[in-house]
Amino acid sequence: MWLPGATRLGVLVWALVLGHGGAMSAAKPTVANYRNDELYPRIARAVDEILRHGKVVAPVDVFIGMGLLSRKSLEDWRLGRVPFLERVIQCNLGRLGRLLHVLRFHAHDLNLKPSWTAYMRWGKGPKQRLRFTKTGDEKLEEVYATHFVWPGKMAFHERAAGRAEEATGAAVERGAAAEGSASPEGGAAAEGELSKRPAGHRRLPER
Repeated sequence: MWLPGATRLGVLVWALVLGHGGAMSAAKPTVANYRNDELYPRIARAVDEILRHGKVVAPVDVFIGMGLLSRKSLEDWRLGRVPFLERVIQCNLGRLGRLLHVLRFHAHDLNLKPSWTAYMRWGKGPKQRLRFTKTGDEKLEEVYATHFVWPGKMAFHERAAGRAEEATGAAVERGAAAEGSASPEGGAAAEGELSKRPAGHRRLPER
């Protein structure tokens, strides 16, 4: 189920901080300054690593990538051995809320789409919805259960590499054109060569 947009999710993320009554050690991150947050480099590295292997960024995987949650603790929670996930995340609740806020901005800037996911208990017996928080607050639960999905057909990093190659090729062509225009004898020849593209070269669609 697709959420209506980043704005509503941002409100929900900040509700996580306020709802937990966490005292903020830093001002609320905004779209203009979130990259300056001390948590941003670690979040960005974790997201980058996740997107190297798939198209879905889940907050729980970001916690693991940042060293805040062990895979064993996550498995225990998924099997119903831990009553709520926050109990085994190695981070205070105010900082955790800020982390999720920065993650939301970063995912939005990467053009990832928010999608809610139901977390059900693994194992035998009746399927039960797992809880992320001690209180079970619906809005806070929704924040934790929101994944960020890369909607492109090709892998995220394949697209990024393609665009980088495209930009590099364009820069080389511009440089060659400038050099050709500076030489009266070489100008026409340079223009002819620039019209030829290597075999298999194609322009990726704009997104």
